[in-house]
Amino acid sequence: MVVVACFATLASAGFLSAQYVALHRTLDQIAGVDNSSLLSLNSDTPDAARAIANGTAMADLNRHLASLNDQYAALEQQHDADQDKISALAAQVASLNDAVAKANSGQAVNDLTATLNATRVELQRSEAQRADQANRMRQLEADAQTAKLRNDQMKAQMAAKDQQLQQVTLERDRFRAMLNDKSGKVAPVLIPPPGNAPSNVQGSNMVPPVDDEQTDALVDNPVPPSVVDNRVSAPAGGDNGTSRMTSRLELLLASTGVDVEQLLNRIGPVVTQASSQGGPFVALNSPTGIALQDQQRQAQLEKLLKTLPLTAPLVNYGIGSGFGPRRDPFNGREAFHTGLDLEAPYRTPVYSTAPGTVAFTGVKEGYGRTVDINHGNGIVTRFAHLHRILVARGQHIGAHFEIGELGSTGRSTGPHLHYEVIVDGRPLDPAKFLEAGKNVVQTRSQ
Repeated sequence: MVVVACFATLASAGFLSAQYVALHRTLDQIAGVDNSSLLSLNSDTPDAARAIANGTAMADLNRHLASLNDQYAALEQQHDADQDKISALAAQVASLNDAVAKANSGQAVNDLTATLNATRVELQRSEAQRADQANRMRQLEADAQTAKLRNDQMKAQMAAKDQQLQQVTLERDRFRAMLNDKSGKVAPVLIPPPGNAPSNVQGSNMVPPVDDEQTDALVDNPVPPSVVDNRVSAPAGGDNGTSRMTSRLELLLASTGVDVEQLLNRIGPVVTQASSQGGPFVALNSPTGIALQDQQRQAQLEKLLKTLPLTAPLVNYGIGSGFGPRRDPFNGREAFHTGLDLEAPYRTPVYSTAPGTVAFTGVKEGYGRTVDINHGNGIVTRFAHLHRILVARGQHIGAHFEIGELGSTGRSTGPHLHYEVIVDGRPLDPAKFLEAGKNVVQTRSQ
């Protein structure tokens, strides 16, 4: 803009100079005329009129020349001022160019560039560390989950062992009670002689003495229930068949990993008669009292059996992946499988394994289409990867009720049923429940 203004100023000055020169030439021409002759002329003559007009024009030209001189002087002043401004702006531009050149070639830019590059490298390193820490956190969470599941499995196994120990202890106490009951008739207990010592038993009426140590040796070995039942008869008035059945059912249920005593306590006593009661007093530790206890306990066990998932959810199936630690089929890492994978053709009917109430229907992360059934007493079964769900939440269903169709939804590599048995929020091995169900059927048939 300053340069344009300077050019405009120069053009105006040139124009005024040209006019100035033209006016001076005109004045010179007028001045060259003989004014004396003009003065001698009469004003009435045409020459006099021309002279007067020329004088008037000359005066006007002088005035115009004076005005042009003033404008020319003003333009010269403005030109000088613009030249000063142009010089100042040129000095500023030169200073700025020097500053820019110094900045471009100076150490400050190099330092800033180096700092920026170092910051970028540090940022990349921090991002890599953050990603590594996130992966480690996920790994630790997976390891913690696996450890927790293994811990739960170990607790379940220990609980099963404790239950078996309690069952053995119960058998020992019952065995002692039958042996120490003076009113009952005890059959001979044949204890083989130790080592190669000769036996001096010479008749069927010889009964070797039996004491507590021998009883402990017989029970703590331990002796199978069938052997104990064959060697010791029931007390008078007792029901030895009921005792055998009760003991076998308890052992079968304990083999699944559930706490039988806790479940029986939740069920409570089975009331067979709600009317008026009476009758003679029978001591609890008498043979009749023991038989009544066995009958009551067997009734509780039968009631418990009706609520446990002891049947298979599929009619025909194969085992794809068992319960417990395994290598994950997707990422290949060590993991814990909380259920049992049952293989069957696509859209095979899936059945409930015990009576209960449908607690959940829908999609769960990793499970796909899922159905959860609450059987009471803290027992829940889960059916996952379903293709289709045929029940509704809150629906009461019985055993072997069709709840859906086998599929491959969710985190699945192919058509199969993921089946879980959850007791008090802890997954247990469903295969043990299926095996216990088969043994219960065999025990009842015997």
